[in-house]
Amino acid sequence: PLDVELLPGKENDGFAVLDAKGRVQIFDGEGNGVIGWVVEFQSSVDPEVGGEGYLTWLPKKKILFVVLGRDFVGYTLDGEEVVRTELKDGTPNAMEASPRGNYLMLVYGREVIRYDADGFRFGVIMGEEDLGIGFEDMDLTLDEDGRIWAITDQGWALRFKKPGKLDYKIRFSEIDLVHPRIAVQEEYIYVVDRDRI
Repeated sequence: PLDVELLPGKENDGFAVLDAKGRVQIFDGEGNGVIGWVVEFQSSVDPEVGGEGYLTWLPKKKILFVVLGRDFVGYTLDGEEVVRTELKDGTPNAMEASPRGNYLMLVYGREVIRYDADGFRFGVIMGEEDLGIGFEDMDLTLDEDGRIWAITDQGWALRFKKPGKLDYKIRFSEIDLVHPRIAVQEEYIYVVDRDRI
């Protein structure tokens, strides 16, 4: 697997999984397979590397977005393709839904770029003035209240009220991280770095 995405629902939560062969599988809350399909993509991705494939669910649009390399494709949960484009900026470092679930935030180096649900590249919504300088990699997530959290490979965690509106930042690591990934729940920050959490 390259990525997993939760699919919150009124009756039952589920999740989606993307693998390096471009297969998307949807599971219900008990882990039973519901549907699956294969994404047609032109980019090459390496299994076991990570950082080349992403899933993001936009609840307001009811679209599951898949990024494989430079390929950007949106699907309904029935597997119907509704959006397809090539990412002009290349393969992103990370991808997350906006706090309201109506657009996507893709990370490229030291910038966060907004992509709308139709594949339109809106432009930079967060940059060095918001995130700081000197880092090479970062990740984004949303907490249960819809606030944006970012971490950098220099060991900083930043919480935003909305894109560009910093709430606070905290240093959580004195050593540099390698391709860090983040999750936040109840204001606890969980970071994966190499072989540790």
